[in-house]
Amino acid sequence: MIYDYYKENHVFSTEQTNRSEVFWNLYKGKFKGKITNEKINALMEIYTPLYQICAVERSYSMEYDPETYTGYTFGDYRMLDLGFVRPMEYSYMYRNHALEIADKAMENLEFFRSVDNNYQYRSNLKIASLFGDRQVTDFYHTEMYENLFRYDFSSFLILLMSILALVPVFVAEKETEMNLILSTSKKGGKETINAKILSSFLYVIIISAWFYIFDFLAFSYFYGLTGLNNQLYALKDFMLTPLNVRMWEFIILSAVVKIIGLMAVSSMILFLSSIFRRALLPYILSLATVFLLMLFNEFAKMKFINPIELIANRELFKNTGFIKILDFPVHKFIGVILSVIFLAGAFVLATKMTSKNNASLGRMKERK
Repeated sequence: MIYDYYKENHVFSTEQTNRSEVFWNLYKGKFKGKITNEKINALMEIYTPLYQICAVERSYSMEYDPETYTGYTFGDYRMLDLGFVRPMEYSYMYRNHALEIADKAMENLEFFRSVDNNYQYRSNLKIASLFGDRQVTDFYHTEMYENLFRYDFSSFLILLMSILALVPVFVAEKETEMNLILSTSKKGGKETINAKILSSFLYVIIISAWFYIFDFLAFSYFYGLTGLNNQLYALKDFMLTPLNVRMWEFIILSAVVKIIGLMAVSSMILFLSSIFRRALLPYILSLATVFLLMLFNEFAKMKFINPIELIANRELFKNTGFIKILDFPVHKFIGVILSVIFLAGAFVLATKMTSKNNASLGRMKERK
């Protein structure tokens, strides 16, 4: 699946083609790393005449030219434009863009102070602090990260595997009347319930870690691993992110946040497992719950208690936004994470109460 995704979405392949070899040779040999005036001048010296021929005059030849990098004038232009000029220009100009945001936020401070709007004053102060010192000093090929952060198929597989594995956790013992035997055991009540919940969460954590590690390794292999220490906002999609973190830090943070969302969905599945006596209905309801959460996340505006917002979290971290708590601005992503954790805790408590009641009923039947 990752390979198919790569074949459909890659711009510069790591496979041994003429275009890819030229790109990676130029990247590694001339332009990778610290952005300097020398590198910019060297790039523009190659690019400017090609831009004039291909974009302005449109007088390029379609015939093979051995004097060009790729064999064709237009091919050289597109390779340099997509692979070097646009991303390097964004990296070089990002500091100016960030300073504009910070300066505008600083201008707003005086106004909001004059009207005694403490919330907006604190929000703009945070924005100024976040964007004031930002800059992208190094140029790295970011195609791997752009596609890795959009890839959600593994999360969908984990959800399906969670449904298959977790629905039987409580309902199976009622189908087989094992709950009657457990109810006569000294540790067949609370201890068993806690062990089932804990082992369910461990299962989700382990398979999630396996999938996300494999995703990273596969994307690194296909796209080429470079720029792990680059800033997250070096990606154009994340130019307004509230996070001042590096690529490798965001990869770990994103995986952890996804696992929190997956555990919240798992808590719902466990609750459904605890309230029914036959497995078919919990399976159907668990699938329906997952798809409804996906639809809700896609079309609804209020997403604070939706675990899918954490599972597909690139949108959560792309823009800087705040929620108002006691007149203080709190980052939106923090509010979403805390609300989903609270939701998961509520379902865990409900599962414990339901399972405890089932155990009590089991003991009553056993006495009869």
